[in-house]
Amino acid sequence: MLLPQAPGTLQGMKNPVIPALVILITLLAGVPLAYARAVTAPTGAAAEPVTEATAPDPSTAVPEVFAPATAGELPRAPEAVAPAFVAPTLAPWVTPTLLGKARFEALEDDARLPDSKSGFRVTLLEIGARGTLADAVFYRIKLDAAVEVTPLDFWVEYRPSAALGLRAGQFKAPFGRQEIAHTGELALPDRAGIAAIAPGRDIGVMLHGSVAGRLGYAYGVFNGEGRNLSRNINNAFLHVGRLTWTPLGTPVDETEITAFRPAGLTLGLNAGLNYNGDIQNAETRLVGGDVSAYLDRMGVSGEYLLARVKAPAAAGFASFDKRGFYVQPIFAAVTDRWEFVLRYERYDLNTAGATVKEQEIEAGWIGTNLYFDGGREKLQLAYGKVAELEGVEYHNNTAVLQLQVRLE
Repeated sequence: MLLPQAPGTLQGMKNPVIPALVILITLLAGVPLAYARAVTAPTGAAAEPVTEATAPDPSTAVPEVFAPATAGELPRAPEAVAPAFVAPTLAPWVTPTLLGKARFEALEDDARLPDSKSGFRVTLLEIGARGTLADAVFYRIKLDAAVEVTPLDFWVEYRPSAALGLRAGQFKAPFGRQEIAHTGELALPDRAGIAAIAPGRDIGVMLHGSVAGRLGYAYGVFNGEGRNLSRNINNAFLHVGRLTWTPLGTPVDETEITAFRPAGLTLGLNAGLNYNGDIQNAETRLVGGDVSAYLDRMGVSGEYLLARVKAPAAAGFASFDKRGFYVQPIFAAVTDRWEFVLRYERYDLNTAGATVKEQEIEAGWIGTNLYFDGGREKLQLAYGKVAELEGVEYHNNTAVLQLQVRLE
């Protein structure tokens, strides 16, 4: 399947929630024991001297797929440590992760749309754990708990060096800059519309790494049916790869442009091939490219994706393309903790059709981000104006107010 499954879709897997929860509970089993040790510590013991915290070894970090380096990250204030308090800790091989988003949306959907959702809503909460199982062996589990608990990521990776990593499980296929970016790194609350062209999360294996901090690569083989589908519908697989090159500066998050930094430039290329089992094994060829550049307080990124779907001779539909692009400038003003974002995008998810969700779309977004707590807390306000360029035009503009708290 080319498009990722919608949140809450669990077709093909009997109950993926239960094993994911069992693993998560097992990983966090060290919490009560650690807490008991903390609260029963002798009160009369001499206080340990306060020492300066040691920076974590970068080689032990668990990167996202092509998550850019955090060079230029907003400064974080040092945490005060009370010398007489023994802080509770988890098991040494567990690092809990939390991306909480209190998201308030005001949607203006046309009543003629089949899934019209005008009004207000609050959504989004992701929880999980990551850590080290053994030397050079890492894992990650992430669940979407906004409405019901749904598995997002569950993978294990052997990574003896930054240049070589082998990952197996469910995770995002390495295609599309915005699609593979962590939601906490997005400069606007929502991804651009062309993210729907990317395969997204799937079950498979991937070889990836980076060389000298300049060249990044990833190649993966997946079922090609989407996330939380435990079996391959046909005998074909999704093959997808991505290359990135940073000839100038260092890779940078899509957001956090606000810190002063020298000039930087990163280029990316994607390619993929899939045979969709749910649409009569139609051949789908994917290509795409992206660029991101930054200088001091300003940055700009852009991306183009194309998926060419070739219908079999006996299929009941015509061949079509999915294609689109976006351009997104971002800059800081007033302070280093306040940034503004613009985005222009145009995409068509079915060039052969003009019905709802198949129309060519043009959209413009304007947004602003305000950072707190060294960048871990982010308040986002954005408004999007959407126009249908073919077929019936609907009123479906969106205003979003989102508070994001990230602990990772």
